[in-house]
Amino acid sequence: MPGEMVTMTFEGMSKMATSNGSGMASAQFMVPWRMAGSYQIQSMASSGNSTAQYYVQGYYPQTEPSSYYVMKGQTMSVMGRNFAPNEPVHLMVNGIMMTEMMADGGGNVTFGSVMAPMNGSTFMVGLHGMWTNMLSERTVTLAQ
Repeated sequence: MPGEMVTMTFEGMSKMATSNGSGMASAQFMVPWRMAGSYQIQSMASSGNSTAQYYVQGYYPQTEPSSYYVMKGQTMSVMGRNFAPNEPVHLMVNGIMMTEMMADGGGNVTFGSVMAPMNGSTFMVGLHGMWTNMLSERTVTLAQ
């Protein structure tokens, strides 16, 4: 109905809006970081309630070391892509967080001067997106 107060709820956030002459109401919400999938927006008014579906496209980060075969103690770079824009990304070596950088506006990040461990035959290098909670890892072989 025109002029009706409408409450819209989106991922736990609510906003009030007044419907226009056509009985339509709108509100702007910031889309929170979520795993890929379908979610709902609900609207409630005295004339009735409705639900709309929306879909969040997922982020599928990829980790790419500059080499998959290095000498013990050798430095290498690790590049990542497909993170959320400007997302904080942790560099992980064998599951231990080494440092953090921000992905650029395209979701890309590069860590230079990553030092390979001095022991073992392989090690894991990974990038962990702090907003999306997505982890991408690769195994690197250490020269013997």
